[in-house]
Amino acid sequence: MRPGRTIPLTPTATLIQGVVWQCNCVVIRKDGHALAGDAIWSHHDMAVLTGMIVDHDTHLLITHGDIDHCSCIGAHPYAKAVGSAATAARIASGSAAKNLRAEAAAWGLQFEGEPRIDMIVAADTRLTLGKWQVRTLEAAGHAGDGMAYLIEEESLFLVGDYLMASQHPMVWWSLHEARRTTERLLETIERYRVERIVPGHGPWLSRTEAVAVGQQDIVYLREVERIADDAQRKGYARREWELAVMAVPVPRPCAPDIEMLCPRLLNAQATLRDRALL
Repeated sequence: MRPGRTIPLTPTATLIQGVVWQCNCVVIRKDGHALAGDAIWSHHDMAVLTGMIVDHDTHLLITHGDIDHCSCIGAHPYAKAVGSAATAARIASGSAAKNLRAEAAAWGLQFEGEPRIDMIVAADTRLTLGKWQVRTLEAAGHAGDGMAYLIEEESLFLVGDYLMASQHPMVWWSLHEARRTTERLLETIERYRVERIVPGHGPWLSRTEAVAVGQQDIVYLREVERIADDAQRKGYARREWELAVMAVPVPRPCAPDIEMLCPRLLNAQATLRDRALL
């Protein structure tokens, strides 16, 4: 596991970007306070994160409970882990910790402690966390849980696993909801004129870049839904259905370590799940 790199975003914000899956963790520090979120998949990158926040009053902004997004929690018992009610329920069920341990072992990794959520936040609210005003936005779809965080003073938006220039959309739960979330994210970016958008993976984006990526994703997701509707109307068998959806041209290729997860097949399965056929 090669170490990632650190990228300055603002005088107070730094991006830690890993090698595997190009995982992004943003750290914002000011006057003894810190916000950090959210994807880590490397012992080295975890150590960098710890070194930056260990002496700060820290909130961990957890976008969702996938393995690479909850891996940072256990090593920081002094921090307050923030997340949605759905993420808290997912973690409380034990499924997040179980999946994290299993996948970490496959990579030869061992992350400290257990995932948790200390502070449950609702969507569409404005919170004071440390030195910052943070707006929340519902972001389910990619997973069954999800929350995006807009840090107003930094004009910085943590959007989870959406708007990723390093890959096309990959949906584990609901393709329909992933499209709706993408539309809401773009509306928020334009409404608040956000300057820096940081997805869970890949390069951080300017407002113009994020809007372009999001618009491409919406076109793709709508076409996938259209093809799925046609497959259902024609009574396709599951394999025919999956092949038809997988044939929809993607807006951009995935990095090889993402392609190994078969994202187009996952998207096809998500359309079956949306229609209660899986």
